[in-house]
Amino acid sequence: EYGSRTCPTCKQFDLDSRDAIAKRVATGKFSYEFRDFPVHGGIDFAPIVLGRCVPPSRYFAMLHAMFDMQDDVWAKMNAIPQAQIDALGRDAPKISLFLGRKLGYVALAAKFGIPAAKAEACLSNPAALQAVLTRAQAAETKEGVHSTPTLILNGQRLSAVYWSGVEAVLALSDRPGG
Repeated sequence: EYGSRTCPTCKQFDLDSRDAIAKRVATGKFSYEFRDFPVHGGIDFAPIVLGRCVPPSRYFAMLHAMFDMQDDVWAKMNAIPQAQIDALGRDAPKISLFLGRKLGYVALAAKFGIPAAKAEACLSNPAALQAVLTRAQAAETKEGVHSTPTLILNGQRLSAVYWSGVEAVLALSDRPGG
């Protein structure tokens, strides 16, 4: 899945599929990758960068927690005066750090064992922010990703964006000869 941690449809996909994906992965016959795609611009960078600062064993737990707090994130984002955002200019590390603090991502990171100083270092790391852009550009070029969620199963792009649609495709492939 190419998704955005701030995308409402991605959040719904996550909520609907968490348990089913975990069960399929546990069989050893199925794997699942979440690939961040910053569809909403600046607001996406803080959660993406922090998602890569958490130990791999906590990655999906933090991803789920970020989806769970999405409504609050958007409410906080909408409450920030435009003048305050404009004052940040185009300084990506400064914007990422500001939004990471303001939207509650630094506090969330602490719940996953990332001290505030480390979270803030991750958020303001120019190389990490550039890597987000590089991966997004590669997804656009190589996979034709332009929106979220974009779901790919066995190399084939699915038209489905909801778990029910993916589940139907998986049910067909689970049948003998499928």
